[in-house]
Amino acid sequence: QGAPVRAHRARLAGSKTKWRRPIRRHRVGHLLGRLCRKRQRSAAQQLAQPEDFDFLHRIGENYATLRRYAPAFLDVLKLRAAPAAKRVLDAIDVLRGMNADNTRKMPADAPTEFVKKRWAKLVITNDGIDRRFYELCALSELKNAL
Repeated sequence: QGAPVRAHRARLAGSKTKWRRPIRRHRVGHLLGRLCRKRQRSAAQQLAQPEDFDFLHRIGENYATLRRYAPAFLDVLKLRAAPAAKRVLDAIDVLRGMNADNTRKMPADAPTEFVKKRWAKLVITNDGIDRRFYELCALSELKNAL
């Protein structure tokens, strides 16, 4: 039931419906292209970040998923370190101890020498050491040291 059937029905019903000129394909393509470019520009502007933007703070949003697996992973994993990675291994040992004792608060003497400048503003806060970012940083540095 295409356009001819509808036109026939309209004539039978005595309708005074005006016939509209069909939109040409090249015009539709042009309009769609303009719409897509406009949407792409606005999406690009939303995605654009300042040069100094750092995504590390967003990593903390998935900390709950990491906490589900990290204690079991650290219990099973037996590590030895060269002198260059000893600081990271000390941090992993602190995390293992905290997991074994079900401690939430970071000890004041937790090693922080392995924390790079990029992580420092998230790990070391005015209130002390942020456990969430400390653990994320330690595991990230462990991955980098392997």
